[in-house]
Amino acid sequence: MTILLTAAINAREVVNVARRDPRVRLNDYKNALALWLRDRAVRKIIFCENSCYDLAELERVSTANNPHGKEVEFLSFEGNNFPPQLGKGSGEMAILRHALDHSRLIKGDARVMKVTGRLYVRNAGRLIRQIESRPEVEVFCDFRGGLTYGDSRVFCTSPRFLETYLMPFRHLADESRNICVEHLLGRAIHRAMSDGTTWAMMPSVPDLRGISGSGGI
Repeated sequence: MTILLTAAINAREVVNVARRDPRVRLNDYKNALALWLRDRAVRKIIFCENSCYDLAELERVSTANNPHGKEVEFLSFEGNNFPPQLGKGSGEMAILRHALDHSRLIKGDARVMKVTGRLYVRNAGRLIRQIESRPEVEVFCDFRGGLTYGDSRVFCTSPRFLETYLMPFRHLADESRNICVEHLLGRAIHRAMSDGTTWAMMPSVPDLRGISGSGGI
């Protein structure tokens, strides 16, 4: 299981972002990363950031707070230059695309648990054990809104699903038309299921700790 933490330290003027100061956002990511590093259940972490921000402080957190010797990979690129009215979903999809193309830790049929980078899942160990006990299920994600959108804060799947089903919807993200990444994730899961891919709700409710960038709470 590889944990993929998605991040945008400099959110620029992207709409629907309450927590905008890059230094405040960086501190959120540092706090969450430190918790992930201390979690015994986690073996591999990818931190992928889309505003080409200097990740030296996060790398120092990783060096100083990695008691279990996890593999940690940092990726930063310029993927936050889309029209701000499209919303953060465009940036999120760019992060997933970049991680698929450039991460050395995403391999073949390995499971990837995508988590919003400022959040820590306090019951991650339990979730990982439950997910790994069900190899027949390729996509774990909680549906909401009458099955119209998937909870993108935390979901688990294969690189194949991301590449084959989610990435083709990448360019449809547009919050000015109320099309969020959650809607695209939901569409991708429905399409995958129509092709015979097995889906399930998250086996336990994720116990999330952290601060929402959208709501600031």
